[in-house]
Amino acid sequence: MKKGLILVYLFLGILIYSFNLSIKPIFTTYNEENTNYLFYSVTPVMDFGTLKIGPGVNLYQNEIGGKFYYGVPNRYTEDSTNVYNMFSINYLEISTDFANFKYSFMNEYTHGLGTTMYRYSKKLAKSFDLKIFKEDEYNFSVHYPYEITTYFPFTTKNSATLSWVNLDYNFDIFNMGILIATNYPYSDYHTDIVSILNVYKPFGPLNLGVEGSVIYTKAEKNNLVYGDTVGFLGGLGAAISFEYVDLRALPIIYLSKYSNLNYLDNNYEKTNNLAQNYDFLVLSEEERLGGIYDISFRYDDILDSYLRYSYEVPFNFSEIQNQKIYSKVYLKSPISEYPFSFEMSYNRILENNEFVFDIFKEIFNKNTQFEYSLNYNLLTGLSLSYINYYDHISNEMKGKIALNATYQF
Repeated sequence: MKKGLILVYLFLGILIYSFNLSIKPIFTTYNEENTNYLFYSVTPVMDFGTLKIGPGVNLYQNEIGGKFYYGVPNRYTEDSTNVYNMFSINYLEISTDFANFKYSFMNEYTHGLGTTMYRYSKKLAKSFDLKIFKEDEYNFSVHYPYEITTYFPFTTKNSATLSWVNLDYNFDIFNMGILIATNYPYSDYHTDIVSILNVYKPFGPLNLGVEGSVIYTKAEKNNLVYGDTVGFLGGLGAAISFEYVDLRALPIIYLSKYSNLNYLDNNYEKTNNLAQNYDFLVLSEEERLGGIYDISFRYDDILDSYLRYSYEVPFNFSEIQNQKIYSKVYLKSPISEYPFSFEMSYNRILENNEFVFDIFKEIFNKNTQFEYSLNYNLLTGLSLSYINYYDHISNEMKGKIALNATYQF
């Protein structure tokens, strides 16, 4: 085994000095079936022009100072102590003038202004993403979540449940986007078929238009509580971009029975108490109105941030429902003598009897996701990170320290 590892390290060393190479690190917390993990990953990505490939190393712990396991934590396979499972293909991209194929850790995905799909993702899941495009005319894409879980023994699985096809088309006088998504047949909870359509007309920096979607859900066979449902929603929206600020709003949204805003978001794949999207949808047995407000601010590579608030109200305005807050801040020091960066995210689902300003009375609760990290460059390409995060299961803040390599060869 030791000889094999020496050969691997030698091979990676040759690649580093032979090709254009960058390193993509990931040091983060991860919750899988109410178990918290500390995940560490480093991926050297070699750029051959048309082809980019990133053979990386992945390992994790249940707690700081605990035993290391190799690979990516998931509930479908046992924790591996085989050191060879530390190595995997974390990134693969093939690009041409008309197509792009990529296999990597999943990004965040938003369709239109995000009435139905907003920053959907599943942490540490890998996916295949294929795009076929013609500049300034159309962009057709396919998303399929699938990955190799271990190499010894060789096992694969669906990394998430949601797959989709998407088409964006420029008709000169307006832009149209259509997306069809489903979790069939990989969800053992319920089946979704979601179709989303948006049409926007650009007026310089301003875009005006409409968004609508249909959500069909089919309950699992043994579910005696929920039946099959069909719902739809639609709204008027606008987005305007300035040099440093983007403003987006859908102030008037109609929601039928069995629908909700942000149905496909970063909580869609969760099965703990943060996974309220489906339960809220099937219990929505009356028509409602809703609204979405979103602001993002950026300045060069120093600051990048966004804040989003959405809500729903019944027609009698008796209460505010399905309130969600999404936010993130990335700040990089503009002073070269103090090479630090700061990153923070805060997501919150509010109860029906809460107002948005009530979060300041109780900033953290069972419906909160919060994490921040402070990173400081010790040497060129090497930084020290202090990461603090809120564990909503144990209702306490937890922290860790990690070394982070980001050097560009």
